[in-house]
Amino acid sequence: MRAFLLLIFLSASVVAADIPHAPHMAAGASPRLVAGVQTEPGGTGVFQLFSIDAATGRAGAFGRYNGQLTGLALDPDGMPLVLTRDGALNRLGDDAASLALPDARWNMAALAWWDGDPFALHHEDGAFYEATVGDGQEWTRSAVAVAAPGAVARAELVPLGGDLHLLWSTRDNHLGDGLMHHAVRDGGGWRELEPIPVGGSDGFAVYADGDELHLAAIVPDPLRDAPPRIASLRWTGGAWRRTAPPAHTAERLAAALGVAAAAADGQTFWLATSMTGATLWRDGSDEPAQTLVQGMPSGFDWSRLTGLVTFAALAALFIIYCRRSRVISRNFPARPADLISRGAALGIDWLIASFAMGVYHVASGDIYILTDLISLGDIQDIFWINLLGLAVFMGITEGMFGCTPGKYLAGLRVRSVLGGPPTLFQAAVRNLFRGIDMYPLGIAFPGLVGAIATFFNPKRQRVGDVFAGTVVRRHAPIAARPFFLASASPRRLELLSALVGSVRTEAMDVDEEPNVDETPLDTALRLAQTKAKAAANAARPAEIVVAADTVVALDGKILGKPVDAADAARMLERLSGRSHTVVTGLAVWDSATGQALSDVEETEVEFRNLTAREIADYVASGDPMDKAGAYGVQTGFLVKQVRGSLSNVAGLPMEKLQSMLMTLDS
Repeated sequence: MRAFLLLIFLSASVVAADIPHAPHMAAGASPRLVAGVQTEPGGTGVFQLFSIDAATGRAGAFGRYNGQLTGLALDPDGMPLVLTRDGALNRLGDDAASLALPDARWNMAALAWWDGDPFALHHEDGAFYEATVGDGQEWTRSAVAVAAPGAVARAELVPLGGDLHLLWSTRDNHLGDGLMHHAVRDGGGWRELEPIPVGGSDGFAVYADGDELHLAAIVPDPLRDAPPRIASLRWTGGAWRRTAPPAHTAERLAAALGVAAAAADGQTFWLATSMTGATLWRDGSDEPAQTLVQGMPSGFDWSRLTGLVTFAALAALFIIYCRRSRVISRNFPARPADLISRGAALGIDWLIASFAMGVYHVASGDIYILTDLISLGDIQDIFWINLLGLAVFMGITEGMFGCTPGKYLAGLRVRSVLGGPPTLFQAAVRNLFRGIDMYPLGIAFPGLVGAIATFFNPKRQRVGDVFAGTVVRRHAPIAARPFFLASASPRRLELLSALVGSVRTEAMDVDEEPNVDETPLDTALRLAQTKAKAAANAARPAEIVVAADTVVALDGKILGKPVDAADAARMLERLSGRSHTVVTGLAVWDSATGQALSDVEETEVEFRNLTAREIADYVASGDPMDKAGAYGVQTGFLVKQVRGSLSNVAGLPMEKLQSMLMTLDS
């Protein structure tokens, strides 16, 4: 048990590990460089800055800040300027207030120090917009600077001479099919140049060195399952020319997800992020790369998807272990193991829904590749997209089948508080609130928040269940449940034991006299329901109560149990050579859900012509004295023909009972 729990939480930690991404580097007039790395994808995010000494090549921690880094530059004093996704511009190292541009989306932006002021471009509605800081120390946004339709994966601004160069990458899909674009701002405004022939790339670095631009792009090739190719180019004389990076730089870039570069004091520095961390090195140097941020353990090329698969597989094993060892209680959920089981089931559903969304994107030519998501820094957005897909998937499956694949494996069912499976509307309502139960710990351990909330809810309902009028119940096959037979009849016990496993019996003390003007069907049904209600008070947790009452009717009149031998003989004489009706009222009640069902079964029985000697001998055997109509169907010589259920004549219509139990089971 402890080993299972440890493995599950270890795999969950793999899924939740902070993978460094979105690298940035900036160089200014001073020989100092600054590098920035995003280290936490969730919530507002956290990024770290590092100060790099160009002379020694060593980096030291500058600071750790809240926000999602989208632009980095150095002012003339060598102090870093950072731009975050909320449009806040901070000059770190002093107490200057943040500047924010309202009503703008900064998910993709670039920042540079140009012409004596901070200068930013942000992508919105298919175009880049300029944003500058005016005399009022506020952002001022211009009209469209550069048209850029499509999905922009990354953008960089680089001053060169008196001009400002903008490079951005677009993708038609997540297979590297896209373009690298180049625009320049000079005295005449912005003008777009010919696209750079390297394909689309999330991970590219561009830096100025003297009067040249240098570009290195990591172009993925997932269709052929090949390592990314490294495209290296140099802008000189108004055109791009291919170059070859040093061998050790190309090798390190091939294993990277994101990259940034900058040059200062005649040295070129590279910053690369991958699953194992963020590393820094100097171009052309034999020094080992310096690790700035540690990611996953070295030697493990695990992705988040692999971690999630590991977690789901271990969770499934844990569920099976719980079911076989009866760790999960009947009145679900009541113990920590129940809550873990519920969270693990949700993790399995999350995996299935994510896989289904992946299949959809493959079919539409827009595949979600892990490296794309991490280098884009859009983990939070992808989480909510997958969460929406999960809610739709779970709403449909719960509305159609009463459970999801994960719940089915865990032995759980969604039920209406009124009994029975949920309607499609109820399933939709309960899954509209899926985000409340999943966020913010859903990525690390799907369902943990909802499971904890459920534990403290007296009705064991999460938020969606409260509004939908549903509840999750521990499900066990009907045949495996304990039964309580509200009868002392050995014939009924024998019949029920052939259908189910554990049966407990006890006769209920109720008045069995028929009411005035009551039909045989009404009498049998009323008495069965009365016995079931009495048995419900004595039922144990999770037991299914079965109650039955059988009456024999001749010419519409009920023949009860004989009071003595003479009464038994008179009943048999009346039945001899004639057809009569046997009616059994049947009632079942599930103590786990409170669901109750009742029905009646009729069977026509035709007697042989009995002689006086046969009647006398049968009465003398004592068999008729405790039976309605003074006979038992197992006495073969009495009955000529049975039209209908034979077990109904014996006191428990098995076909009807099995149908009712299947209704409870569904």
